[in-house]
Amino acid sequence: MRHDKITVAMMILMLMLSTLAGCTGNDDDDDDDDTSPGTTQNDADGDGIPDLLDLCADTLADADVDSTGCEVVADTDADDDGVEDADDSCPNTPAGANVDTDGCEIAAPTDSDGDGVYDDDDQCANTPSGDNVDVTGCTIAPTVDVKIGLLSPQTGAMSAIAQSVENSVSLAISQMNDEQSAYHFVLSIADSACDGQTSATAAQEMVNSGVVGIIGAACDDATLGAMDVAKTNSIPLISYASASNLLSIANDDGFLWRVIASTSFQGIAAGTWAQLAQVESVAVLANDGAVDQSIAATFEATMVSAGATVCYSSTYAVGTTDFTADISAISSANCGGLMMISGFADGKAIIEELDVQGLLGEEGITVVGHEGIGNEAFIDEFSDPTILDGIYGSRVSVMTQSFEGLTYENDYSNAYGGAPGQYGPEAFDATNVLLESIIEAGSTIGTDINSQILTTGTEYDGASGQFSFLANGDIPGEEYEFWKFTNEDTGVRFEIVATWSPYNGIWSTCRSTSPNVQIGLLAPQTGAHSTGAEGYSRGLELALMLVNVQQRDVCFIAISEDTESTTAGAGVAAQALVDNGVVGIVGSSRCDETIAAKDIAVDNKITMISYACTSPELTTLDDGSDTYGSGYVWRTIHSDAWPADAAAAYATEKGLTDLAIYRVDDDAGQVLADSMTSAMNGSICADITFTPGSLGSSAGAASCDSIAVFADLSDSIAIVDDLRSNGFTGTIIGSEHMGTDTFKNAITSSTENIVVLELAAAASESSLSKAFNIAFMMNYGLSPTSFSQECADAGLLIALAYMYGYGAGLNPLVNSEYINWFIAAIADNYGGASGLLTVDSNGDMSSKGMFEVFEYQTDGSLNLNYLWNPKDGMTTPTS
Repeated sequence: MRHDKITVAMMILMLMLSTLAGCTGNDDDDDDDDTSPGTTQNDADGDGIPDLLDLCADTLADADVDSTGCEVVADTDADDDGVEDADDSCPNTPAGANVDTDGCEIAAPTDSDGDGVYDDDDQCANTPSGDNVDVTGCTIAPTVDVKIGLLSPQTGAMSAIAQSVENSVSLAISQMNDEQSAYHFVLSIADSACDGQTSATAAQEMVNSGVVGIIGAACDDATLGAMDVAKTNSIPLISYASASNLLSIANDDGFLWRVIASTSFQGIAAGTWAQLAQVESVAVLANDGAVDQSIAATFEATMVSAGATVCYSSTYAVGTTDFTADISAISSANCGGLMMISGFADGKAIIEELDVQGLLGEEGITVVGHEGIGNEAFIDEFSDPTILDGIYGSRVSVMTQSFEGLTYENDYSNAYGGAPGQYGPEAFDATNVLLESIIEAGSTIGTDINSQILTTGTEYDGASGQFSFLANGDIPGEEYEFWKFTNEDTGVRFEIVATWSPYNGIWSTCRSTSPNVQIGLLAPQTGAHSTGAEGYSRGLELALMLVNVQQRDVCFIAISEDTESTTAGAGVAAQALVDNGVVGIVGSSRCDETIAAKDIAVDNKITMISYACTSPELTTLDDGSDTYGSGYVWRTIHSDAWPADAAAAYATEKGLTDLAIYRVDDDAGQVLADSMTSAMNGSICADITFTPGSLGSSAGAASCDSIAVFADLSDSIAIVDDLRSNGFTGTIIGSEHMGTDTFKNAITSSTENIVVLELAAAASESSLSKAFNIAFMMNYGLSPTSFSQECADAGLLIALAYMYGYGAGLNPLVNSEYINWFIAAIADNYGGASGLLTVDSNGDMSSKGMFEVFEYQTDGSLNLNYLWNPKDGMTTPTS
């Protein structure tokens, strides 16, 4: 193409030169050329193109030519298929055939089964003739009519809700019919009259008419009446408004469900709050209303199951205002707390009588209320509302509306021109659970539907909120609030201090005006020792939550840094916590990391409390000195030296001078040997080692008058028998394993001259430890993990020490060491999450080394003759 253009251009140029040559020639020349301006140019082949521009000089006459004088060849389509022959890959297509761009015939689409969907799109190739099919060519199952029953309280005590309930159920059915075509749901409504017998009759009539499930009833008696019918006929019954605890224990064969929480969960919430308030001996006053009696019964059961005692319980008639006798009885029973389930008038009368009898205030009992008085308006009932100070309580939370709830309200308004009434959302949810269970089960058989409901109703997002069915058909409810009355400079204040949910546990809520105070956690979140780190974090988090509930002036927050399971990492992490402004450090779990971080704490005068380091090295560690001579490193756990120290103290008490040790040949065993040697003034009679499952050489103890055996149960049995069989007649001091019946029954020798060292139960139990264990289980779904309680105690001590100084006007930004001043004062017989906390001058938690010393008597019984702890040494128990 480019060559042709150049050729044409050259021809035009030659023509122009030729013309110019003619124009500039000598007019006087006499030549034979008769060509002159205006003379016609030659076109030899007569194609209309001058010879000078004609590239095809001999074009046939009348031929169509282009601008170069060459013949134009016409396009042809010999088979008339719309594709020119030059581009036609199939030149002989039959006339009228449908072809592609290559001129080849396109095969006509086929529908082999004649269902109207071409084979290429047909997912069901062999549809029977005459079937209705969808766009995929598959048979559309005929719609199944399914009848649903609704027990509505059209008459009776709850008739005011009937219209809203009926509208909500109808709305759910209408929407479900629009969303799917497998089933066409039809609603049958009957009046329950809020009566058991009427409801049972109506339910039976519904069953006779063919319903596969029933929504209802509203009133408790009506629901229980219909339950027998549902059970007998094996169809599900889902209540939308019955809250009685009787439904939880009803003999329903699993066919009774409800989408509203039982009132018993209010009792559980109240019991949880009372336990967190560390009430161990509680009185209960409740009016005789059915709901309140249900709450009271569950509250008592919750407290008893947690180890508390019910010291007094009384029911009074609604309207009662004289509680003199009840309060006197509570005082006489030395109750530590009172749960009152009451309204405004009776609640006011109870509290005023408590005040009259001197049972309120810091020296009084803990008062816990539920629901009725849990309202800011209750303050206005009192001429002197300051007597409300410190009263706690629980109530059902007003939930934030969900997306599903808002959608339901909008749809209801569009359908019925107004807002739904009480129990409308619950009725809507009950209906949808039933309808979805039918669809998901793919069955209209009652037992199939019922079996599906538990799955359908798990983490169900409904108009009334999210819920999950329990195995007994209950739902635990969404959320409960814990409230508190506090007397402040501006007056008595009512506030929500925490929330509790059976799904998410308990969480404190801080005041927006309270300053945040950070407490740091050193933990090996990564590396070789990272196992357990999550438990440490949870322990501290939960401890600070409990403090935030009890006091409202500051909001304690836990922040953590990773030691990376190394000493270098521990130092870096400790410095990072200091740089972030923590007021104290909890950690670390390992002794080498704690010791490595020590200098950071000392240099910055910041308290550091280890929660898992048991090395005796911490006792004598050079950890600086605050203004009052205390070091900056403490711990909330025992020292590994103490069992050996206790054994040495017993030997000394008894005048035994040649004490030997029989211990495992490992690092822990070496610590015991070193500690005993130190306690015995640098010398022990013998150090016998063994590997678990085998024996050491007992011959080494032949000249000793006593021996301390540190072994598990099976090894203790073998060691004692071996010592006796080899002639050892001295005193054997062992662990708690030697005090068991299994040990006594297994040894072949006598228990004579055997002494048992057993860690005192008080070392690991307190009222707070019970509350902490309950809260840990609620929040994290498991019992406290290793060292989580000790970690919690470290955080508690720092937080409480901060509050001591805060109350005195001290500021850690001005003097960071002040928190250290108060640790010993707080940890003085303090009941912590891990048990009793009493610290000594070395920073050791001596209360964690409280040993009871038992001596076997000649009759094989054990007698408690001594007590030992590292702070007070060996003492005799008081009666």
